[in-house]
Amino acid sequence: MLDADRQRADQQRELQAAQNEVELDRMRAETELFVERTDALSEQLAETLNHFGQTVFIETLIQELGPLATTMGITSADLMRNLFEGTPFENFLSSLSERPLGRKALS
Repeated sequence: MLDADRQRADQQRELQAAQNEVELDRMRAETELFVERTDALSEQLAETLNHFGQTVFIETLIQELGPLATTMGITSADLMRNLFEGTPFENFLSSLSERPLGRKALS
């Protein structure tokens, strides 16, 4: 009877060890997938936030420089192009001219 109990206990431990290994493999796979998704999201999020920040910056400048452009007799877009010519924002300004719904932002 003692041998049967010992054998049953050994089988229980082996079964539990196998179940633990399967669970550990599942958790490793989930972790790898989570890390991959987080890395992809982090890159996209950083790019999106950067673009959003640049957009807000340019839109605020357009609003604030509008009266100056009017007094100079030029458009806000012309003033912005002149102001940012030769800077990293030069290319960004051209992308703002293409807006959803067919609206032109800088014209």
